[in-house]
Parts: sequence; structure tokens; C-alpha cells
Amino acid sequence: PCHPGQSRVAAAEPGPSLRSCASLQKVPDQRGALSGMTPPAPPLIRPTSPRPHPPRMDITAPRPELWTRIAALLGALRTLLREAVPEQFAKIAAEARAQLIAATALVRRYIHVLAAEVVLPERAVGVSPKTSNETPRTNKARREALFPLIEEVRPARRVSKSDGADTPFVQWALMMEAARRLALVLNHPEKHALRLARLLRRRKGRVLKDLPVPGHIIRRLPPWTDALLLRLDEEARPQDWAGINST
Repeated sequence: PCHPGQSRVAAAEPGPSLRSCASLQKVPDQRGALSGMTPPAPPLIRPTSPRPHPPRMDITAPRPELWTRIAALLGALRTLLREAVPEQFAKIAAEARAQLIAATALVRRYIHVLAAEVVLPERAVGVSPKTSNETPRTNKARREALFPLIEEVRPARRVSKSDGADTPFVQWALMMEAARRLALVLNHPEKHALRLARLLRRRKGRVLKDLPVPGHIIRRLPPWTDALLLRLDEEARPQDWAGINST
């Protein structure tokens, strides 16, 4: 017999007690009542289409194997500057400055590599080439270049009292503007490579420094950045590296 306190495990076991419980608790047969009803339709399940992948970056810039790495470093720098608190910028100023110096050297040498591949048209007969030392004939003020493509070798100057005295907000603002200009140059490298090729045709002498980035800055950068700097410097100054590679 079924007892009120009987456990579920015991009630589920086969035996006389289970059969007696079944005989006492008869369930009316409803199959006849349900025979005239149509079974419910299965729920409509719409096929789910696979989630679209994010569009891949279409690299149309020349030498994409160089462009993508420079863009990655510059993008990390701009993210660091955007997320920084300007008033507390002194805490990350050294790291941001190191990345900015490296990105500047990379972008400049990348443009030099592209300029070496530019084929300029021949000058017209009878037209004397202009030199970089000539004064402009017109009085129109020259528009400031967005990014200096030449590394001027200047003599060491005295350190003034104002050096490093900028407030953290001013340092942050200056680096934000410098990073913005680098991004503009990197977005249109062909235009700046053409400008540099025209400049190098009439300019003589060294246009890049022997050391792209000082050693104390290199120590703050990851190894792949140092390797990329060396690769770009070798391609931008092949004549200077010829003697090093031959030894």
C-alpha cells in the first residue's frame, strides 16, 4: 500500500506496492476526447543567419607590409593620448613621448622609401632647376608643411630654463596635434612621397640622421619597433647602409 510518507525513490521501484497504487489511482482515459483534435503545429523557428564578420581593412597604401605596422604603432599612441587625463599627463608623458618619436621616425622613413620609387618627368629644355637655397621671387608666404620630411642636422643648443617647463596639459595638447598630423600623412603617403621626390631632386646633402631614435628611447619600445626602424632606415638610406652590410 502507498503511505503518505513514502519516498519518491521507493514509490518508483517496481513491485506490488507500485501496482496497488496504480490500481487505486485510476486516471481517466482521454485518448478518445483528444482523438478529434489536431495536434498543435510545431513552433516556427526561423533559420538564423551567421553573424557577419567585421569588414577587413582594405589596405591600398603602397608597401602595406610597412604601412600596417606603422599604423598599429600610431593607433596605439593616439589611443593612449585620447584616454589620458590632460591634467595628469605627466604620469605617462615619457611613454607617450617615446612612442611619438618612434612613430615620427617611422613615418618619415616610410615616405623616403616611397619617394625613391617615384619616377619624375624630365625637366623641360632651357628651364634651370631651382635650388633649395633660392629665395622665392614672389612675396607670397609659403604654407607651412604638414610634416617635415627632412631631418635637419642642427648644432647642439644650450638648454634653456623653459625646456620641460610646459604644463602637463600643454604637453598633452602638443602631442595630440603631432599625432594627428602623422595620421594625416600616413593616410595619403603618395602625395607626400611625390613632394619629397621633387625636393630631393634639387637638394643635395644628407636628409636623414644616422640614428633614427636615440638609444634611451629605444629601450622604452618593444623589440619589433626597433627592428622596423632598422629595416626602414636601411631602405631609406641604402648608400649609407651599403658599407655596413659589406663588412
